Amino acid sequence: MKSVGLCPTLRLRRQAQRAGYDDVLFTGPDGDILEGGTWNVGLVRGGEVVWPGGEVLAGTTRQLLRRATDGPTELVGLADLDSVEAVFATNAAVGVRPVTGIDDREFPAAHPSVSRLAEIYQALPGSPL
Repeated sequence: MKSVGLCPTLRLRRQAQRAGYDDVLFTGPDGDILEGGTWNVGLVRGGEVVWPGGEVLAGTTRQLLRRATDGPTELVGLADLDSVEAVFATNAAVGVRPVTGIDDREFPAAHPSVSRLAEIYQALPGSPL
Protein backbone atom coordinates (compact mmCIF):
# COMPACT_ATOMS: atom_id res chain seq x y z
CA MET A 1 0.00 0.00 0.00
CA LYS A 2 1.29 3.41 -0.98
CA SER A 3 1.85 5.89 1.84
CA VAL A 4 3.80 9.00 2.69
CA GLY A 5 6.70 6.75 3.75
CA LEU A 6 8.18 6.38 0.26
CA CYS A 7 11.43 4.53 1.05
CA PRO A 8 9.97 1.01 0.52
CA THR A 9 8.14 2.15 -2.61
CA LEU A 10 11.25 3.76 -4.07
CA ARG A 11 13.23 0.60 -3.26
CA LEU A 12 10.69 -1.43 -5.25
CA ARG A 13 10.98 1.06 -8.12
CA ARG A 14 14.76 0.67 -8.07
CA GLN A 15 14.45 -3.12 -8.12
CA ALA A 16 12.13 -2.86 -11.12
CA GLN A 17 14.60 -0.57 -12.88
CA ARG A 18 17.45 -2.98 -12.22
CA ALA A 19 15.31 -5.69 -13.82
CA GLY A 20 14.92 -3.53 -16.96
CA TYR A 21 11.59 -1.81 -16.26
CA ASP A 22 10.87 1.89 -15.80
CA ASP A 23 8.74 1.63 -12.68
CA VAL A 24 6.64 -0.66 -10.52
CA LEU A 25 2.91 -1.33 -10.88
CA PHE A 26 1.19 -2.63 -7.76
CA THR A 27 -1.38 -5.38 -8.06
CA GLY A 28 -3.66 -7.06 -5.56
CA PRO A 29 -3.45 -10.70 -4.47
CA ASP A 30 -5.70 -11.75 -7.37
CA GLY A 31 -3.67 -9.84 -9.99
CA ASP A 32 -5.96 -6.81 -9.99
CA ILE A 33 -4.20 -3.65 -11.14
CA LEU A 34 -4.07 -1.02 -8.39
CA GLU A 35 -1.56 1.82 -8.84
CA GLY A 36 2.03 2.77 -9.45
CA GLY A 37 4.52 3.60 -6.74
CA THR A 38 3.99 7.36 -6.92
CA TRP A 39 1.16 7.56 -9.44
CA ASN A 40 -2.31 6.37 -10.20
CA VAL A 41 -3.02 4.33 -13.30
CA GLY A 42 -5.94 4.59 -15.69
CA LEU A 43 -6.96 2.49 -18.66
CA VAL A 44 -8.83 3.11 -21.89
CA ARG A 45 -11.16 0.33 -23.03
CA GLY A 46 -13.71 0.77 -25.79
CA GLY A 47 -12.85 4.47 -25.91
CA GLU A 48 -13.88 4.85 -22.25
CA VAL A 49 -11.59 5.69 -19.34
CA VAL A 50 -11.64 3.00 -16.65
CA TRP A 51 -10.15 3.59 -13.22
CA PRO A 52 -8.87 0.47 -11.46
CA GLY A 53 -10.77 -0.39 -8.30
CA GLY A 54 -9.38 -1.96 -5.18
CA GLU A 55 -7.39 -0.40 -2.37
CA VAL A 56 -5.61 2.58 -3.86
CA LEU A 57 -4.47 5.95 -2.63
CA ALA A 58 -6.46 8.13 -5.03
CA GLY A 59 -4.17 11.03 -5.81
CA THR A 60 -5.27 14.60 -6.44
CA THR A 61 -4.89 14.35 -10.21
CA ARG A 62 -6.98 11.16 -10.37
CA GLN A 63 -9.69 12.76 -8.24
CA LEU A 64 -9.79 15.91 -10.37
CA LEU A 65 -10.01 13.87 -13.58
CA ARG A 66 -12.73 11.63 -12.12
CA ARG A 67 -14.82 14.72 -11.35
CA ALA A 68 -14.30 16.03 -14.89
CA THR A 69 -15.05 12.74 -16.70
CA ASP A 70 -17.51 9.85 -16.45
CA GLY A 71 -15.17 6.85 -16.35
CA PRO A 72 -16.20 3.92 -14.17
CA THR A 73 -14.15 2.36 -11.40
CA GLU A 74 -13.85 -1.41 -11.61
CA LEU A 75 -11.50 -4.26 -10.89
CA VAL A 76 -9.18 -4.84 -13.85
CA GLY A 77 -6.76 -7.74 -13.79
CA LEU A 78 -3.49 -8.13 -15.59
CA ALA A 79 -5.21 -10.75 -17.76
CA ASP A 80 -7.72 -8.08 -18.86
CA LEU A 81 -5.00 -5.95 -20.47
CA ASP A 82 -5.56 -7.66 -23.81
CA SER A 83 -8.82 -5.68 -24.12
CA VAL A 84 -7.20 -2.34 -23.18
CA GLU A 85 -6.41 0.22 -25.90
CA ALA A 86 -4.22 2.54 -23.84
CA VAL A 87 -2.81 2.98 -20.34
CA PHE A 88 -1.85 6.21 -18.61
CA ALA A 89 -0.35 7.43 -15.36
CA THR A 90 -1.48 10.44 -13.34
CA ASN A 91 0.09 12.41 -10.54
CA ALA A 92 0.41 16.03 -9.51
CA ALA A 93 3.95 16.35 -10.87
CA VAL A 94 3.28 15.20 -14.44
CA GLY A 95 -0.49 15.41 -14.87
CA VAL A 96 -1.30 12.71 -17.44
CA ARG A 97 1.30 10.68 -19.31
CA PRO A 98 1.03 7.53 -21.43
CA VAL A 99 2.26 4.16 -20.22
CA THR A 100 3.66 2.29 -23.21
CA GLY A 101 4.14 -1.13 -21.68
CA ILE A 102 3.19 -3.41 -18.83
CA ASP A 103 5.23 -6.60 -18.70
CA ASP A 104 5.19 -7.92 -22.30
CA ARG A 105 2.15 -5.91 -23.43
CA GLU A 106 2.70 -2.74 -25.44
CA PHE A 107 0.42 0.29 -25.61
CA PRO A 108 0.52 3.35 -27.88
CA ALA A 109 2.48 6.42 -26.81
CA ALA A 110 -0.35 8.54 -28.27
CA HIS A 111 -4.06 7.82 -27.94
CA PRO A 112 -6.95 10.28 -28.42
CA SER A 113 -8.53 9.47 -25.03
CA VAL A 114 -5.26 10.00 -23.17
CA SER A 115 -4.60 13.23 -25.09
CA ARG A 116 -8.12 14.43 -24.20
CA LEU A 117 -7.52 13.68 -20.50
CA ALA A 118 -4.26 15.64 -20.59
CA GLU A 119 -6.10 18.59 -22.16
CA ILE A 120 -8.87 18.38 -19.54
CA TYR A 121 -6.29 18.35 -16.76
CA GLN A 122 -4.40 21.34 -18.22
CA ALA A 123 -7.68 23.29 -18.50
CA LEU A 124 -8.70 22.75 -14.85
CA PRO A 125 -8.67 25.99 -12.90
CA GLY A 126 -5.95 26.31 -10.31
CA SER A 127 -6.58 27.02 -6.64
CA PRO A 128 -5.04 30.07 -5.03
CA LEU A 129 -2.65 29.31 -2.18
